[in-house]
Amino acid sequence: MNNSKEMTIANLISAYTDKLNQGNAPTINDFLSNHSDIAAEIRPILESIIQFRREATCPSLTKAESDAIFTKIQEKIRELSAPMQAVVTHQGAIALDKRPDFLILLLHFMDQIWGNTKLVKLLFLLGKEGHCDQFVPDYYGHYAYNYGAFDKAVPQDVQALIQAGIIKKTAPPSKKRNQSELGIPDKKQVEAVYELTDKGKKFAQSLIKSSQSKDPKILARIQDIVRKHGKKNVDELLYYTYNTYPETAEKSKVRNKYLKPGDTNPTQEPDGGANV
Repeated sequence: MNNSKEMTIANLISAYTDKLNQGNAPTINDFLSNHSDIAAEIRPILESIIQFRREATCPSLTKAESDAIFTKIQEKIRELSAPMQAVVTHQGAIALDKRPDFLILLLHFMDQIWGNTKLVKLLFLLGKEGHCDQFVPDYYGHYAYNYGAFDKAVPQDVQALIQAGIIKKTAPPSKKRNQSELGIPDKKQVEAVYELTDKGKKFAQSLIKSSQSKDPKILARIQDIVRKHGKKNVDELLYYTYNTYPETAEKSKVRNKYLKPGDTNPTQEPDGGANV
């Protein structure tokens, strides 16, 4: 993390802490709306601050509490940056031994993935049905959340790989394409398109060689998931995961829309224009 970025994060943390003390802090989503480039990194830090604040007995933070917060912040930054540093700084033979490796390989075989929801769900299926979670100790541990299976490590890893120049995140083109071929319904709003950079493509080729040495089944399993689910749109993925793994829909905001026993086809209605 460079000095400029550290300063930006420090200033944002200070500003949010001040707003907490004044009693007029916005939601984290609103606060980070203009800082999408570092939102994935700073969000868990702000969440830690809020949690610490809830545990504090004083109406405003004392110096001791502030010191404790910044200790937690430093620990959180080290925790978030360590896995990616190991992935992107290795210059020799690249071993396939970390969860982001599967994110990179998934993008390699998909070419592009439109939207966060599709990315998260495909990684979930890669572990659940492709059993790729057996190849690394830290594979994504998806849990029930607002839109089904989720792991906050996914957006964190994506952001770190973007900063490392492995993944490219772009806005959808203004001219509409046939979105159904890209895995999203025509009326959905997609906030981002993910694909590998040239550097990421070279990295993926190294991972492919490593995976062939480690276990030839790895690539076959990824390709199988891409073949079975890669062309599904978000509605279809939600319908499939909710009804195949209903435990992932327990906390879903759209549970009643997709979890419908007896239905043979997923609904095609847009989810209120929500980003996917």
